[in-house]
Amino acid sequence: MHRDTAHAARMAEEQSIDARALLREGIVDVVVPELPDAAAEPRAFAARLARVLEEELTALAATEPGGRLRRRLARQRPVPDRPATTDRPQAPRGGHDIAQEKP
Repeated sequence: MHRDTAHAARMAEEQSIDARALLREGIVDVVVPELPDAAAEPRAFAARLARVLEEELTALAATEPGGRLRRRLARQRPVPDRPATTDRPQAPRGGHDIAQEKP
């Protein structure tokens, strides 16, 4: 849309796709803190991520397969249609946007 990353944080917040919104909506289970940027502390971040993955995978492995499926299906909900924010035609759901393809 803007062809740069300067607007990314604001757009993520407006679209409710930042980590806190995804957690609040139940779309993600855990947000691993970056404190404040994982690039500034890669080993510590990797250790936190490894601990979270171990905990989540251990809990998942202890769940009966049918229970996992029921839980996953119960969490799914339809994505609401949002009005287009540009004059450009929108790609159909499940399709791709040919306007973005290079010749």
